[in-house]
Amino acid sequence: MVVVLCGFHAAHRIRFTSEEMLGIARFDLVIALLCYGAAIRAGVVAFVVLF
Repeated sequence: MVVVLCGFHAAHRIRFTSEEMLGIARFDLVIALLCYGAAIRAGVVAFVVLF
């Protein structure tokens, strides 16, 4: 559970930092899918490894 929460926190921070600092807000949907998709994938991998 902690891995999933940390993953989503990191995904959120990476998403908004990349949009603000790099000025690529027009790709918001793509960035969101990549970031949150990676967080979900990390959670699934952690679940598989632990159980």
